[in-house]
Amino acid sequence: MCGVWKRYCKCVCVCTCQRWYSKFRSGDLSLQKSDRSRRPSKIDNDVLRSMLENNSHLTSQEIAEESGIHHTTVGDHIKSLGFVLRAVSMVNTFEKSILSF
Repeated sequence: MCGVWKRYCKCVCVCTCQRWYSKFRSGDLSLQKSDRSRRPSKIDNDVLRSMLENNSHLTSQEIAEESGIHHTTVGDHIKSLGFVLRAVSMVNTFEKSILSF
């Protein structure tokens, strides 16, 4: 255990040492982290991509309101698809408020 500690870092939390100890004791000698299963995504990236290709002026907030998902989650998915998030200009926001009257 001391060799592992010296090789990989100078400061290890007690809980990390405990996790390593139980892992090694069970016979798993690898230091690689195991893949964790994630919660299934509520956003279908194919649907999101088609929405953005059909209307490139959609904002993450508009998509979030339509899909019932938090806008930062939508933004993360937009970035993962390779799209660039753009800030909506104040002029467009002002024009939208005038048109809604």
